[in-house]
Amino acid sequence: MHDWLIGFTVASSSPTWTEIAQAVAAVFAAIGVVGALLFSAYQVFKGRKEQEKGVQLQTAQRALRLMELLIQITTVMVERPYLAPYIYDGETPPDRGEDRHDEVLASGRLFMSFGEAVGWQIHAHQMDSEAADAWRDYFTDLHENSPTVRCAVKEQESLLAQETRDLFGVEPSSGRHRP
Repeated sequence: MHDWLIGFTVASSSPTWTEIAQAVAAVFAAIGVVGALLFSAYQVFKGRKEQEKGVQLQTAQRALRLMELLIQITTVMVERPYLAPYIYDGETPPDRGEDRHDEVLASGRLFMSFGEAVGWQIHAHQMDSEAADAWRDYFTDLHENSPTVRCAVKEQESLLAQETRDLFGVEPSSGRHRP
């Protein structure tokens, strides 16, 4: 009887086909989980690369927008040299209703739009600090010395981003420039 008990123990300790199938299924499930994790990691990596490309494309588009604005400013100043004193020499813009009033203010708004584009580039850290400081100096000086630009900025101040107000040296919602 003792031999029968040993045989029963040995027979019952060997795996059955069901247990083998369960073990194989568990191995395949583990491989499937690892495969799914690797595929997910690949998709995340691929998504990040696409995001990086998108950011690079946006940066290039913003730089292109700056160049377009510079071309517009240059074109206006070349085609209408009589506007230059209102921007660069501190000449007061004509009063409302006078000849060239709207044209002079439109040229001031063009410089303000350029400042807005530069301000967003600075805000998005797409410009090194040395270039940002140079642009701040340029626009602050322009705001201080050009009544036309100052008028355009004051006219749109509530709509301008804080970065643009900072760029022109305008205190938030006060309408005054920094000392």
